[in-house]
Amino acid sequence: EGVFDAAEECDIYRERNRTTLNRFENYGLKALLFIQYSLANKTFPQGKPLPEDRILTLRAQLLRFLIQEKYVHETKAGVETNLQKVEGHRAAPFPYLTILILLDAQAVLDALALALDAPGATFAESTYELTSVGSSGGWEIEVDADRDAKTKDSALIKNGRSNNSFESTTGGDNYDDDGSHCPDRQLLVGILSSIVLPEAESQPSTMDAFLDFMAKYLVKGVIRAPKSLTFSIISRMVRFPSRIPAARRVEQEKLIALLEALPPNSYDREEVLSVVEGASMNRAALLLHKLTDVCVDSSADRKRHVHHFVRAIECYLEDFDDDFRRDVYDYIKNESVHLKGGSDGTNELLRKALWDKIPMLVQLDNTLTAQMVAEMFVDYLDEVLESLAVNESMHFKFLHSIVSGDLAKVDSVAGQVMNTNLTDEHRYAYLVLLAQFNPEMVYHYLSSNDSYDAEECLKLCQEHEIADASAYLLERMGNVTSALQLILQTLEGRMMTLKKVVRASLSSVEKPIRGTAGRKERDAGEERKEVEIQGMKQMLMAALELCERNYGSEQNEHGPRLWFNVLDRLMGARGFLRLSKELPHHAAVVSSVLNDLLQITMQRMVSNVSLPDLVQKITTDHRSHRLGEFREMITSMLRTYNCEVEVCTSATEAMHYDVRTMSLEKMELKIRGAHVRSIMGKSLRGKTPYDSSKLSRIIRIGVDRDAIAEESKFVESVDGGNDSAVNAAINRLRNKQIQRQASKQKIQGRARSSLNMMSRVDMNYEDGELSEAAMHLGQRHIGLLSEPMNVGSFRV
Repeated sequence: EGVFDAAEECDIYRERNRTTLNRFENYGLKALLFIQYSLANKTFPQGKPLPEDRILTLRAQLLRFLIQEKYVHETKAGVETNLQKVEGHRAAPFPYLTILILLDAQAVLDALALALDAPGATFAESTYELTSVGSSGGWEIEVDADRDAKTKDSALIKNGRSNNSFESTTGGDNYDDDGSHCPDRQLLVGILSSIVLPEAESQPSTMDAFLDFMAKYLVKGVIRAPKSLTFSIISRMVRFPSRIPAARRVEQEKLIALLEALPPNSYDREEVLSVVEGASMNRAALLLHKLTDVCVDSSADRKRHVHHFVRAIECYLEDFDDDFRRDVYDYIKNESVHLKGGSDGTNELLRKALWDKIPMLVQLDNTLTAQMVAEMFVDYLDEVLESLAVNESMHFKFLHSIVSGDLAKVDSVAGQVMNTNLTDEHRYAYLVLLAQFNPEMVYHYLSSNDSYDAEECLKLCQEHEIADASAYLLERMGNVTSALQLILQTLEGRMMTLKKVVRASLSSVEKPIRGTAGRKERDAGEERKEVEIQGMKQMLMAALELCERNYGSEQNEHGPRLWFNVLDRLMGARGFLRLSKELPHHAAVVSSVLNDLLQITMQRMVSNVSLPDLVQKITTDHRSHRLGEFREMITSMLRTYNCEVEVCTSATEAMHYDVRTMSLEKMELKIRGAHVRSIMGKSLRGKTPYDSSKLSRIIRIGVDRDAIAEESKFVESVDGGNDSAVNAAINRLRNKQIQRQASKQKIQGRARSSLNMMSRVDMNYEDGELSEAAMHLGQRHIGLLSEPMNVGSFRV
């Protein structure tokens, strides 16, 4: 009551008395605070959490109270009555919600958002029947048409505080008995629209807050809106686009989220497109352009379809993100697949429209454009090239991606297809464009291809003054001498240009740099100098390659004369450049470049011209010059030969090292012992050890020292006087063997772990064990023995 009373006084004294306005704000803000605290599940004004059972009922009761259509006067006895005459703000439709919106619309909407976004909140089913308009089933329901539906619902609102139950317009129960269900959200936004929209012009801030509120819940899909209101929401979102790229992207993402949540028939696409494209929100416009139907019949439909197709391509190309822009190729491919089932008229219109956009696609990425043409439009290659003919730079980029092999690196199949479909006319057109946009690459193209007319290409190269390419064509036509002279003349001209560029660039460096303009001038001078140096090196390489190609094939006619012509020009360069009259630092720069060229020449000559011929050339043709003039050339030549000698020496050392390493490895394989445990499946180790003392060994030496070893049977016992001497000798030998083994006890483990020539059987024999095979050998032929040697005495 205090809010309404203060509002009435405020309307009367708004311009005269600030006190009444303050009182209205005080009462109204307290009411808003109470609503916000309650919908946030807190007590007012303490801010303590509400009980769980009270949260559900309080939220529903408070919303029902706010959306009451008529003011209800409550007497002191607590009885509600409508008999008292209602005037002023109390007589307005939905007075409680209206008076709060009049105070602060944004705060009211924020409070309602707390209720709508509450996790445990439940809402009644919608009581609106949105009638479709037209055959497409649109959502066209204007505010005036909604008044009847809200009037039907007003009866439900009247009884909200008395019995906490509502009946829907269809007669069913829409709320539960305990009053925990909140009013229908669609009904709530309908009431808000009836309050806000009539005052939209007088209260623009209230209208903007309401449109933002509607956009939020349209994205969530919990409410719907008529087409006119939807258009107002979209217009609000694109009205003042931010100039900051990051903020602008956020705004566009919000708009895209709204358009994706809305059905296509909930707004007029052409009207929305006009405002979206006016705000330059390309991605949102792209979403709208993609909504066009593929199957069209009438001429107007085909034109509209082509328009949206072209505009979608433009939306891709106008985007700020390069990765997103390249998605246009996938869109075109997918659209072309869909068009295969369309009419021939539509396909023809779309292809012609696409040809107009080919230059823009080439500017984006010439390789991906060529790949797209190879996959989808290879049969229309002539039409594509014809569309590019109006833009020579894009025409060159498209053909260059095919001829240079860039397309084959990305897609080998597409590169092969496009190269196969290129005719001689296409390749000559590429050569013309290459001479115009990149003349330095003409020589490389001609030297790596053969399918062209030499005379026609020579005229083209002479028109564009491409010396290296012209010389190559002259060489192919048989005029080798003229070709070399043309290259050398061009090389001399480049030298003169370099001297002028160095003079200008170093003069600008000597001056004090003033601001950005001075730095740009200096950088430009350095760039021009580097360009001239690279051009000189390229021209020299063309001359040296010409000499190499003709030295071996026509040696009798030219011999080393071609090489010496190049050498003479380089040696005489200092003379015709008159470096002695230049400033020292200018001459030093040019001389350094000439020395590099001379070194490159000598490195190529030493592989083709013999050293005596070089020495004879220097001592005969240049004998009148001082030796100092040849210092650089001789030093370069000797350095080159020294490098070759070092390479050969290093290669020889590496070879000897490898041979030595291989020999050692082979020797190790030879002397490495192998532990043979069995032969043909028969084990060489006996199952039971034998006592060597029981085995009698006899060696018989025949004529010419031919020895034979005989193994007798086991000796079970030794008896008799003759055998006693033998046994004593064997015992002494056995003792010596035991002593020898004892002396080797310390190194026995190490000796056995190392490589040796002893087999496992030999090692067991030293330990007194005999193999099973040794027990049944019988006679064994040993062979010729060496000469007898007296190495000590044997005592018995």
